[in-house]
Order: sequence, then C-alpha cells, then structure tokens
Amino acid sequence: MAEPPSDAATDDQPVDRAQIGARMRANAAGFRAALQRGEVRSRRPPATTDDPTPWSAMERATQAADVYEAADERLNRMLKKKNPTFAGWNRDRAAVEGRYAADDVDRLAYRLASAAGKVADLVDKVRADRWDRPGARIDGVAFTVESYAVDVLAEVTDQLDRVDAGYRAIADQVREDAKRAASGSDG
Repeated sequence: MAEPPSDAATDDQPVDRAQIGARMRANAAGFRAALQRGEVRSRRPPATTDDPTPWSAMERATQAADVYEAADERLNRMLKKKNPTFAGWNRDRAAVEGRYAADDVDRLAYRLASAAGKVADLVDKVRADRWDRPGARIDGVAFTVESYAVDVLAEVTDQLDRVDAGYRAIADQVREDAKRAASGSDG
C-alpha cells in the first residue's frame, strides 16, 4: 500500500472529498481499458532514468487491486475503531510474492473493479464528522480517513498514469525498432 500520508493531492490539486469515490471508479475503468490491450499488457516498457525497473500494465493493475483491497480493510478499521495501527507494506515484495505479472487478466480486471468499487462506496458514505478519524502506521506516521483516501487515490492514479506512459514508451520502442530494421535492410 502507498505509505500514507503523502498529503499531496493528485495532480498537485486539492481533492474534493465528494469526488474521491467517483475518481476511484474512473480509475478502475481506466485500468479495465488498459488491460484490454492484448499481449502488450504483459510487456514491460523500456527502462528510463526515472523508472529503471518499470512494471507491465498487468503488474501495475495488480498493484492497484492490492492497494484498493488494503484500503478497504484499513478504512473500515479506521471508521470502526479508535486510532488503529497498521503494519507497513512493501510493494516490491508484494509484487514478487503475489506474482503480479502472472495474474489472469479477466480475474484481475474483476478483482480491481470490485475492490475499487468497495472503497469508492465506502468513501461516498463517510459522514462529515468521520473524515478526521485517525489511524497510524506501526512506525508512528499518522493519517486521517481523508488523508488516507486521498493517498490511495494518488497511488492508483499514479499507477494508471505509469501504465499509459509505459504503453507510449512501448509504442515508441516498436517504431524505433521498425526504423532500425528498415534502415538495416536498405544498407
């Protein structure tokens, strides 16, 4: 799970709490569309300075599903218990242990949509007096229902943005490879 709180809203703009659920649903729809892109969904984009170990769309979608599932559990606990504490979460270890790249695309799309829908429904129903309920990581970093929900949205939005960037990088690489092949056959 994204390490809460980032206190940074997505796109560097404040997030209206009334829009969090709708934006989570739109995010899940974006992942569903990304997962329909055939064989390329399993392909990793080329490494860059900013992302030396890029993940495939499948890996990022599995990460997003995990984030939503953790958020469902954590937000429910924050809304029901007084100041709960949560263990840390290592996304890289989760990717290896969960075999992110090996998931079935239809099962993954359903899992992600279901988990996102649960969290979106939950945040849509948070009463005004509950947004400030606290929670904390085991290392003492504190957050509220609102800051955590915003952090979840920021994390899954970043994952989808990276999928889109990865698809663009793969397309660029394919074009570049085709140019190289064509110029090599001319010489």
